[in-house]
This record gives sequence, C-alpha cells and structure tokens, in this order.
Amino acid sequence: MAMDEVAFGADRSCWLISVASDCRVFTSQSTFGMLRPGSGATYLGPVVSEEPSQVASIVREMLSIAEGRVFWDIPTGHELSEQLAAKHGFRPVRQLLRMWRGDANVAGRPELQFGLLDPTTG
Repeated sequence: MAMDEVAFGADRSCWLISVASDCRVFTSQSTFGMLRPGSGATYLGPVVSEEPSQVASIVREMLSIAEGRVFWDIPTGHELSEQLAAKHGFRPVRQLLRMWRGDANVAGRPELQFGLLDPTTG
C-alpha cells in the first residue's frame, strides 16, 4: 500500500483492498498488479512497480491466466508500458487524462504506474 501511495500520490488503500476482493492479486518484492474480471473483458491493472525490470514477468503471469478479451489502461506517454503492451498484442483505443479541480495537485510518481485501475471501478 505504501508503494501505491507514492506512485498514485494519495492513500487509496481502502479502495484497493475493496477492489482486490474481486481480483487476482500478483506481487513480487517491489511490484504488484491486479487482474479483475469485468462484464465485457478482463481488466489488467493497476500495475505499480519500483523496479521496472519486474513488470514484464508479473504482466506475463497475469496474461497467462486471463481469459477472453483483456483491457489494459496505461498512463499516456508511459513508454515502457506501451512497449510491453504492444509486445503482447495490445493496441491503443483511448487516452485517459488525470484531472483535478482547485489548488490540490496530487503529484504522485506516474513513472511507477505501469497500469491503471480502470475508470469504471469508481
């Protein structure tokens, strides 16, 4: 949870715990990812890592059990994730923008976010 808070820029541990109850969670020492069944596809994300070299193996493990269509929302401009996704046959279909209102900019560290928790989760 601490790694996610650094990457995302806010504490969302309660929400992640709630979402995780319907997911398969994959972890290594400095990486975690979730694979969640959805009504139209399986969702890969979030994927957060302090060690980019570990992301490929976690993603490969998640994809090895995913059935049917898989959606993977990647932060726009995250080249490592885009390359990894392309290697596994993904192609872009939309872009997501993080927006905020007011003066409170949640900084986070987007370079640690290799996959987003899809927007339909709330």
